[in-house]
Amino acid sequence: MAARKDFVGDINPTKLAWSLVVGVARLYEFPSQWNKNEVFSLELVLQDEKGDRIHATVCKPGLELFKNRIKEHCVYSMQNFIVKLNNGKVRTTPHKYKLNFYTKTVVAALPIETFAFNPFKFRPFHELDENGPTDGNLLFDYIGEVVRKEEVRGLITRTGDETKLITLQLEDLEKHKIKCTLFGELVDQVLPHLERDDGEPFIMVVQLFKSNIYLNFVNIQSTYYVSTCYFNPNIPEVIDFKKSLATDFVPCSQRISQLEAQPQYSVRDEISAGIVPVRTIEEVLNITEETSCWIVGTIVSLEVGKDDWSYMSCKTCPKKVVQSKDRYWCDNCRRVGFKVMLRYRLQLIVTDGSGCLNLIVWNKEAEQMIGKAAEKVKELSKCDKGDSYPKYLENMIDKRFLFKLNITYKNINSVEGVYSVTKLSDDESLMSSYGVPNSSSDASMLPNIPIAETDEDSNGHAAVSLSKDSAVESNCDSSCQTPAKRTSSDAVDDSPATAALSPDVQASANKTFKRNCGRKKID
Repeated sequence: MAARKDFVGDINPTKLAWSLVVGVARLYEFPSQWNKNEVFSLELVLQDEKGDRIHATVCKPGLELFKNRIKEHCVYSMQNFIVKLNNGKVRTTPHKYKLNFYTKTVVAALPIETFAFNPFKFRPFHELDENGPTDGNLLFDYIGEVVRKEEVRGLITRTGDETKLITLQLEDLEKHKIKCTLFGELVDQVLPHLERDDGEPFIMVVQLFKSNIYLNFVNIQSTYYVSTCYFNPNIPEVIDFKKSLATDFVPCSQRISQLEAQPQYSVRDEISAGIVPVRTIEEVLNITEETSCWIVGTIVSLEVGKDDWSYMSCKTCPKKVVQSKDRYWCDNCRRVGFKVMLRYRLQLIVTDGSGCLNLIVWNKEAEQMIGKAAEKVKELSKCDKGDSYPKYLENMIDKRFLFKLNITYKNINSVEGVYSVTKLSDDESLMSSYGVPNSSSDASMLPNIPIAETDEDSNGHAAVSLSKDSAVESNCDSSCQTPAKRTSSDAVDDSPATAALSPDVQASANKTFKRNCGRKKID
């Protein structure tokens, strides 16, 4: 009797005794949080004969048993797994679940001919353009000819490590182009191939790359430890790709032209050229796709209290730390430290006359608004009384700024979402061009702001989303993702002291705001 065989698509947590015949599409080691030279786990992407994939993990207790027995691109019979939810920050497969090896897991090698195993599942470039914004943290495989390149650049990571990056432009057979950014060791691997003179086109296969949106353009980039690249590999897809090109002998170094690095625009250039448009708040509330835009808004309320206007962060990265006696633990850097930094985390309500938005402003931009570091403001507030935020922060009320927003699907799908500010400006002449001159009139009386038309032909796309202060900080704590409903002794009119916004409040241009009280309350 033939042994029972399950398929990847059927896996669920109802049992342990799953029996699979799978190929290893990807195998990589994940380092220990304490020692990067020590392997913490072995990670696998398994694929069955139907082409369905599932992620699997071999934790430290099983490393010695399986590390030398499982090879990439080989086929195995595997039985008995712990099934868990696949809810990690980076997902190598769309499967709802993932597998964990344990002491009763059995692995046996099978002939490669057991089934037609292809470790690559290539995604068309046009599908990336159409669906890229909805991919989230899912990784895909791509194939294309390298037609352009940027110069190698240095980079300091969030953990303070030095690395480098290079951006390439890939082109498929339908002449669709995407930018592709490689980090770390992949840069050293690709450089020799960019200067080859064998007359062959340079076809690159990238496996498990992440899609990223920058200035409304979708690009792809490698993910540390997970992603890998193959350069002119001898596989059917690459052979067919080259045949379809049917090109004459041209050295690779001549086939690949220089790709201009993404220019760093000033706020004025970014807005005046229409690279990122200016919108009214009402238009922002009606946006249905992920994008970036500017708004001109007047601050009418601070939605923070005594203890949540700032947070203690790691000295190396902007993530929140956990204190234990005289030590601090950073879950992002996986390090223990004795020194921390106070950073801003301000939640604001702004209006422009067409509606109001709940914004979160992180350290770099908040310091630009306030003019003082968070540590200095804390010192100045030592004599403050009550349970409100530092009185010094009240200087921001009624001030007007240009806010650049990064609008995500969380904002689009949420009624009371918090919008993250990635850049701001207090250029009065620029604000007057898209709103009205600043005045002492009530913010709710401000007229609508005209829309700046977007120049579709502007060279506004880039290939890599480098971690800016605000972009990195926005992941510091899950509590930052939504507006907190906090109580305060400073709420006015004896009404319940909650700061939650209703749909009517967000969409209304006629709401009035009470100012100059500890915790601002919307009537």
